[in-house]
Amino acid sequence: MKIKGSQLFWILATIYVVMAIGVVLTPTVTIVQQDAWISLLASGIAGVILTFLLGRLALLHPDQSLFQVCQKLLGKWLGRIIVLPYFCSFIGITSVVFRAQVDFVQTILLNGTPTWAIMVILFSVTFYLTYGGITNIGRFSEITGPILYFLILLSFILNWGNIRLERLLPVYVDHGGLAIFQGMLPFAPLLGGQAIILLVLSSFMTDPKQVPSRSVAAAGIASFMIALSVMICIVVLGPELTMKLNTPIFVMIRAIDIMDFIQNLDIIFLFIAIFGTVIMLSSFAFVASYEMSQWVNLKDWRRMVWFVVPTVTVISRILHGPTYMGVFLKIWSLFVVPICVIIIPLLLWVTYLFKRTATG
Repeated sequence: MKIKGSQLFWILATIYVVMAIGVVLTPTVTIVQQDAWISLLASGIAGVILTFLLGRLALLHPDQSLFQVCQKLLGKWLGRIIVLPYFCSFIGITSVVFRAQVDFVQTILLNGTPTWAIMVILFSVTFYLTYGGITNIGRFSEITGPILYFLILLSFILNWGNIRLERLLPVYVDHGGLAIFQGMLPFAPLLGGQAIILLVLSSFMTDPKQVPSRSVAAAGIASFMIALSVMICIVVLGPELTMKLNTPIFVMIRAIDIMDFIQNLDIIFLFIAIFGTVIMLSSFAFVASYEMSQWVNLKDWRRMVWFVVPTVTVISRILHGPTYMGVFLKIWSLFVVPICVIIIPLLLWVTYLFKRTATG
């Protein structure tokens, strides 16, 4: 299984923008209102830096999986133990996104449809794409990713008549640097944390040297698109309404009405957004299945898909209520990012340099 640099780019760009648009816009606007775009740009820069560092780390052993690298650098038993937080992270984020997508579809498109019925459909699609491997996921992302970004940009253009630039004023003075920094907290850990997938996907690259450049480009364009999205939502809907909506960009697209002819574009965007979510679900389900199969010494990693995807579905079925997303973001920021993005990669890097110096 191999993926090209362009496929890695679109996998990451799709994952970043789908997760952020559905999760961080409202919390950020709630904190800093019309200055949310500043916080998102700043947090995007922080996320790009973390992505670059993880991409460089992945280049140290480009042909080996995360589990193999940990065992090689830290020894058999410590290497087995230290990858466990990554398994929890992969399954955790997949479960939360799975449930969020089910709730979104049920609320917007299939109101009244039983939750289990939507889960069965999403389970089937995710299982099929995951079972096909990272090559199929990469090819699918090359189709879905550009369409998703094009539709987002098109929605901005078609909403031109609804834009009120004065809703962005005043800039900065209402909140100041501390509030802007607080507005960074929902997005920066999420963007940087999702980059842990690079530690696995790098081993499937046809040209591993492209990992840092492609991943940084994906994080950069996604950050810019997310900041632009919240800016358009604010100038179209206003900060007061935007902060009250779970999916403000979807409502913004619903506002498109040109000469009573171009309307209801939200349905097209909805289906493409679902495809983008499936890319995210299948990508994290794949890396979890592949790494866990090596952990238990399975020769055929596809057998682990039969465990991972049903486990994700069961966990997502348990999640319900309005608070699970907030709890997830706190756990992600307080535990996943410090452990999986900072402490363990730093340990691997220091160990690698120490061994290279000792042997050199």
